[in-house]
Amino acid sequence: MTNTVFNLEAIDFVIIAIYLVTVVGIGLFFGKRVKNQGEFFVASKKLPWWICSLAFMTVLISAQDIVSYSQTGYEAGFAAFQMYLDDLGWAVLFLAIGTPIYFLSGIYSVPEYMERRFNKNVRVVSSIAMLLFMLALMSFNAYAVGVLLNAMFGIDVFVGMMIITVITAVYTTSGGIMAVMITDTLQAVLIFVGGFFVVGSGLKMAGGLGNMITYLPTGHRSLFTPLFDPNFPQLGMFLGGAFAITAAWYFAHQGNIQKILAARTINQARLVTIVFMGILMPIGVLFTGMPGLILRSLVEQGIATSPENTGASFLVLVGMVATPGILGVIVAFVLSAMMSTGSTYINSSVTIFINDIYMQIKPNRSDTHYLKAARISSVIIALVVPIIYAKYFMGFSALMTALYSLTSAVMPGMVIVAVFGICSKRIHSNTATVTIAASIIGVLLAVFIPDVFQQPFCFGLYGTAGAGWFNSFVGLVWALVALVIGSLIWRKQEKEDFEYYGLVYFAQPVSKLEELYWNALAKGGKGYIDLSQEEIKEIIEAKDKHALAE
Repeated sequence: MTNTVFNLEAIDFVIIAIYLVTVVGIGLFFGKRVKNQGEFFVASKKLPWWICSLAFMTVLISAQDIVSYSQTGYEAGFAAFQMYLDDLGWAVLFLAIGTPIYFLSGIYSVPEYMERRFNKNVRVVSSIAMLLFMLALMSFNAYAVGVLLNAMFGIDVFVGMMIITVITAVYTTSGGIMAVMITDTLQAVLIFVGGFFVVGSGLKMAGGLGNMITYLPTGHRSLFTPLFDPNFPQLGMFLGGAFAITAAWYFAHQGNIQKILAARTINQARLVTIVFMGILMPIGVLFTGMPGLILRSLVEQGIATSPENTGASFLVLVGMVATPGILGVIVAFVLSAMMSTGSTYINSSVTIFINDIYMQIKPNRSDTHYLKAARISSVIIALVVPIIYAKYFMGFSALMTALYSLTSAVMPGMVIVAVFGICSKRIHSNTATVTIAASIIGVLLAVFIPDVFQQPFCFGLYGTAGAGWFNSFVGLVWALVALVIGSLIWRKQEKEDFEYYGLVYFAQPVSKLEELYWNALAKGGKGYIDLSQEEIKEIIEAKDKHALAE
């Protein structure tokens, strides 16, 4: 066995086969029980907080994260972890204002909220931004697992992509979000077992945590790289992490939001975010970047040889610590990381396509019709889109740079509109539309005409491997300029105050949102968006009068 190609024993194949059969079986089992789009998209809000939390975590520990963060850990050290530091502020903000609005309203997707808050034009452009984001994440995840399978078994990257994507599509298409969440729970167990084994065994081989750190190059021991590093510029990583990916992770990541919306109650939805941020995410971080650091320390100690392809850092370490049987579990761990995330992205992309595009073109059809359309589109999205995106990703030497060059680029406008829309009544629908559109257009220009539209934003790093990190800055600048100009042109509040009830966090106390929610449920609705504007106004203003009388 070389340090990048695995030879599995019979016991390993048995373990992998049992895992794959179990996952597909769960999907088919729940597929028979999915009867409407509510069950397919948000599991009819039936799932307990702990399942939602574990499913939330599996999105964090994906094949793309294992490959890209391990590579960054090998090449840049602890800087692979620093983007997780951006999460705290955004998580608290989302917990405070995003969770109650998204959960209690009864929406299925963020673009659906955008139409309620603004108008149909904003829903259209936000659907485009969201689809670009989710499809890019789904495709990169599939590409990353293709890279892993190629390094492990010599399978062609595209063939590996298609094999796992087909298996993932089978149970996702059948069972929807319910199958995704239940299989994510199973896969979370494999992720914990496999992750702890790889990191624990690697640290033991490196002589313990302290010895591992001692042998790292000096620059690898810092959480931060130089501000204008040609490969991992701190400024670009901060702009791409804090102001694009991390903010989008909570306010505009359809996959994550669906995990929260599937919780049984608003308090359980809040608990999902708290448990993920405070407990599960720190654990997950160890499974992504740490293998790269451990391998680098082993190389510096002379225990291991430097890999020809640093994108295979995780696999090289696995090859050093795993034995037959254990290797099968680790491969199942890698497959579970890919499949759990891939299934989330497929289901989320389908949710946006069906809920925010297809249903707008063909309204008033039966639940059976939309469910069938969702399943067909799941297959098309899963099997066709990753191949298109993979051509773009193959142009990058560093996989994390490839990921952030696109995913962090299309979301700044979406995040700005979502956050400002939830917080303020002053953002006009026209301003929201041009802000999202400007971000998308600016980034597409930067990608296809970089000499003109990317170079000015790269702080002298244009032409280096780290230039891709600044695509998010391009989108951010375009979005902020559009926001300022739009706010100057459309200054007047476009709706009456009562029309913002339930859509703007500060338009009424949170307790009133919960009262609206329970009234809607009592009438058979899924949230207060199923109430008429007159009903919402009557409930809130009646309570105000009662408070004044007291």
